[in-house]
Amino acid sequence: MLFYVTSRIFPGKTFAVICDEKDTIAHAKANMLHILYELGRADLQFRFRFRGEYLKDALTLQDYAVGDSCVVELIPLAKPSAAVSEMRRSSMYGVKNVDTDVMKALEAEVKIFKKREKLLANLRVALWVLGMAAVCAAGTVYWYAFFWQTLFFLFGILKIPSFSRLGGFVGRTGLDQKRFAAIFSVLMFSNLIASLLLALLSIYDEIVDCYMAPGQSAANVTADGGALFGGEEVGVFYGCEHQLWYSAVYFCMDSIVVMFVAAYSLKLWYNFKFEIGTYIEPRLIESKNIHRLLAEAKSGRLKNQRNAAFELNNLAATSQDNKFKIVTEGGLQALISLSLSKDEATQEYAVEALAELLTIPAIQDQFIDEGGLPKLMALLHTPNPDMVNEAAVAISYIAADNEDQRSAIATARGLEDLCYAVRSGDIDVMCAVAGIFLDLSMTPVSRAAMVTTPAVASALVQLSRSKHQETQRLALQTVELLALENSTYILTERSLLNSLLGIPDTSSDVKIWLLAAKILMYFAEDSEGCRGLVHAQGMVDAFVQFGSSGDATLQVVLSKIVLSMMEAKEHRSTLANIGFQDVLSTLRTQTSDQEAWRNIDQATLLFNSPVGQAMSRFQSARSLNSDTGESAPPQHPHRVKFATPD
Repeated sequence: MLFYVTSRIFPGKTFAVICDEKDTIAHAKANMLHILYELGRADLQFRFRFRGEYLKDALTLQDYAVGDSCVVELIPLAKPSAAVSEMRRSSMYGVKNVDTDVMKALEAEVKIFKKREKLLANLRVALWVLGMAAVCAAGTVYWYAFFWQTLFFLFGILKIPSFSRLGGFVGRTGLDQKRFAAIFSVLMFSNLIASLLLALLSIYDEIVDCYMAPGQSAANVTADGGALFGGEEVGVFYGCEHQLWYSAVYFCMDSIVVMFVAAYSLKLWYNFKFEIGTYIEPRLIESKNIHRLLAEAKSGRLKNQRNAAFELNNLAATSQDNKFKIVTEGGLQALISLSLSKDEATQEYAVEALAELLTIPAIQDQFIDEGGLPKLMALLHTPNPDMVNEAAVAISYIAADNEDQRSAIATARGLEDLCYAVRSGDIDVMCAVAGIFLDLSMTPVSRAAMVTTPAVASALVQLSRSKHQETQRLALQTVELLALENSTYILTERSLLNSLLGIPDTSSDVKIWLLAAKILMYFAEDSEGCRGLVHAQGMVDAFVQFGSSGDATLQVVLSKIVLSMMEAKEHRSTLANIGFQDVLSTLRTQTSDQEAWRNIDQATLLFNSPVGQAMSRFQSARSLNSDTGESAPPQHPHRVKFATPD
């Protein structure tokens, strides 16, 4: 597949990277390093970001759903302004920013690919020499050698791959490069053996022809190599044929050429074993010296601290063993200090590394014991949304896995910090905080703290209005649990009521509608809450949409809400006046649940009480008067009837 890479430090340029979806991020970075090498910027330290998430070297493109034609951002290790200044500085003074081992690996790969270009160019020339030699084979005694040598030449010249270090393999040969090299090597060695045998046969035939006259036997050969005719010795060149001499010389020379081509094909076969990333990828993923990195993290140089935070982040993402090694070497305290650095890049990498470490419950306890939680909470107030998101993710790991530490999050201004993060409006941050709120609401102590914090209710209202469905779901589940703890807590939030009635307009998920309806039940069962629900704008429209959902559970909950509202006599006239009969009609026609039917029947009877009848008559009269322009004649009250099931 092919994906594109853009970066603000290379304005106006878009780079194309070819990878397989199962390749690691380190392999993709190796491809990018080769591109930067051509631009003279191979010393630039960078990382990839996709859909707002930084990509870890040890994971694959498939893990991050990076597909064909996706656009990935190249983010320098330093912030853009610092990166540009470092680029200029390195260009002027030759200062290297990249890891020395990675740079050496890149240079080794470039050397291999340059050699590959040279080998293929030389082999192509040698093939044409072999082709001309095949034509010459037709004049030998063994003229049929022309056919197999021609076939070998055609196979080689048609199937030889085209390669350039910048473009890689291009064109179609129908064979994999390694397979071509292997097959062609076998053919060349077969040709070499055949040429050597024919050369020996040619020499043998030449010797026999030269030293033995036609019709003579070996007994007539003299001791010094001559031949006897009529008792006289004749010269050794008597009877030699020029074609045999030509054949012997040709196959000897042909053996040399074929040996040269076979050696080149073997070198190519070995060279083809190396690909982009063969040396670089292990260097990016391998375990660095943790002790050295922590020493750099504690040094006073900003560049060393940034590099250490970056490498520790990559190490933490590689394996659990590396996580425990970092903690054992005292990495938690170092990363906590780096998370408070004045350099945003260093802060961001340190917080990411902490988030990776905190995926292990055992490390979470040590992190909290070392006083890391308040500092992590303080990062929620930073203006950088990426850093806030990483801090929220790290806190979410603690809230999800460590029930004993949830109370620590809910106290010491932790809830206020989380509510402040919600006000940032970032989708990822809001989703992470919504998940934290839900985890906290699972524990009685933290749940009690939440219902006594006014800011939490406002934050939950904002989360419930999010267009992100997962955030909405988590927020509504939290509200439902808090309502179990203290229903008065949510009834006082009038904005929550409006938010719940607006759910059908912001979400199409019926499960989210059901959560909203369950919370609305608390309003319907409370006298003040019911009054607010009756007078809420858009209530009828929202209930009609709930009733038309086709979900039996939602319709049962809605029917209970309707019945609770009808049981309050003082609201029936208002409900009749705002067209609440549409809700009853919708439920009758849409539901098939028996419990919902019973609730609707009872609500209909209450609605048809004298007060409801009078208001229904009054509304019908007003409607008729407005349509005809005439006064409606007085009528006796009559019962409003709805269709009942057979």
